[in-house]
Amino acid sequence: MPSANQLSRNDCVAAMQAQLEAEEHEYEERQQRHRQEMEAMIWEETEQLAWEEAERKAAEEKQKALEEAARREVEEEARRRKEREEREELAQRKAGKHKEASGESGRKGKEQQGASGE
Repeated sequence: MPSANQLSRNDCVAAMQAQLEAEEHEYEERQQRHRQEMEAMIWEETEQLAWEEAERKAAEEKQKALEEAARREVEEEARRRKEREEREELAQRKAGKHKEASGESGRKGKEQQGASGE
């Protein structure tokens, strides 16, 4: 039969072993919580970066659409201006031909009057 001294030493070793196991368990739990916190932080950061990237892409697409709309507007205005200038030029040519034609008929009329008046 073990002596009281041995029992007390065995009890002490068992108590120390139990305390060590409890500390190891507590350490593992802290490590697990720390890993979970880090994973959560990484996840949040990843989500934030993805959100920022989506916002950036949306802003780029909006900017491209605005630039394209402005480009089309400038092109349309240039096309309308060119058409207007062509119409004005055509109208001026028609007006010039009309003046020439009325000038010639006026001259012919005067020539005829002059011939008949003689």
